[in-house]
Amino acid sequence: MALTQVIGDGLATSGLPTGSVLQVVNTTKTDTFTGTSGSFTVVTGLAASITPSSTSNKILVLVSVSGNRNRSNSELGQFTIFRTGVGSAANLINAASVGSRSSAFTGGVQMGDTNGAANMEVYSTTIQDSPSSTAELTYEVRFRNAGGSEVTFVNRSETDTDGASGTRGVSTITLMEIAG
Repeated sequence: MALTQVIGDGLATSGLPTGSVLQVVNTTKTDTFTGTSGSFTVVTGLAASITPSSTSNKILVLVSVSGNRNRSNSELGQFTIFRTGVGSAANLINAASVGSRSSAFTGGVQMGDTNGAANMEVYSTTIQDSPSSTAELTYEVRFRNAGGSEVTFVNRSETDTDGASGTRGVSTITLMEIAG
């Protein structure tokens, strides 16, 4: 389940100084997600949409993902952020000299210890986007597993133990329109 909240309408921008926050959109994912993919695929329910009021405005994207992946393989899981709605889908994490590597804000969603299957970690990032658009934009958290057959878990551990030692989490994506 995802809950989306919008604060402000992004329209009353006259007279506000550069850097002012014009609107905030937040989606909180409280249910779990399990996925297997060798290419970047949307984490269901972990996306938010915003319509900038000016092409000069920026979008500040804040993401926090709770998760883990199965430990049966050495291939690592990755999370990144894509923007859709203007042109083709774009990965907002643009690392330099990528080569055959992936641009992502995590590079190994895997617990290495013997108890790792019962644990969960939190991965977060903040990035500023300059979409130069007044069209509705959607920002999505996407995942991939380097080997394609591993399993990524969001808001739960691999074992998902229903007991005092078990953990469930929440994941969020927050968008802020910033006056340019």
